[in-house]
Amino acid sequence: MNRLIIVLSCIFLFFSCDAPEENLEFQVPHVLSGCVVESVDATSNFTCEDIELDTSVHCEKIHIDEDLNLTDQDVSWMPGFCCELGDQLFYENEDGERIFLTLDEKIFEPSVLLVSNDTECSDPSKRTLYCGESQMVELQFSSSHLPHPLSINLNKRIQLSNGEILKGARLVAFFSTQSTVFPFEIILEAFVEPGNLELDYDFEFHEEIEILGQTFNNVYSTPMLFQEPFTLFYNQSAGIVAFIDQVGRTWRIIM
Repeated sequence: MNRLIIVLSCIFLFFSCDAPEENLEFQVPHVLSGCVVESVDATSNFTCEDIELDTSVHCEKIHIDEDLNLTDQDVSWMPGFCCELGDQLFYENEDGERIFLTLDEKIFEPSVLLVSNDTECSDPSKRTLYCGESQMVELQFSSSHLPHPLSINLNKRIQLSNGEILKGARLVAFFSTQSTVFPFEIILEAFVEPGNLELDYDFEFHEEIEILGQTFNNVYSTPMLFQEPFTLFYNQSAGIVAFIDQVGRTWRIIM
């Protein structure tokens, strides 16, 4: 009987340790309403009413009544959002060594969007402030192979053009350095759902890219100007598909 228990225990350990290496827990629906099961903390319920008008700069504050919340299409760029804290993403290098990123934190909370315009003020030296309520989603990962905790943030962006509100979704990846001088180090910024935004922005975008023998489509990566000492590769279907660490090793997601 004891021998049977030992054998069954070994079988269980084999499968429980082996299955996560395929990152199966990240193959989930990316529908925001299906993942947000807890109410938002009231302390973070920041609205336009909380924005004080600086009368030295602005003559008026106008509330934007349009829906500026993240859509399900926007959130599809966060494939890890439906995962549980402690879940792991597995990666390997060209030598077959394996590491993992651990999901330490996920945030879904209200945000406030601001844009100013100088065409409606009676005082030409001041601007009109437009304000609207939106949302932001953020994931934070840690690993011994990352120099700092890595955050992926998805938020809405707005512009004002000829009286029309333009909107789209922006994804930002950054390190939390804990430095008092530069607390955040941005390593990737991409307007993944540009909507009708008028953009003058250079993305490092690959319709198709091969990383360690595997091909990925529609991948954003760290711009060449900022690729030292860390490069990130990101797409809609898998999130962080690969990265080049601070010592130059490439790690590709195990799919």
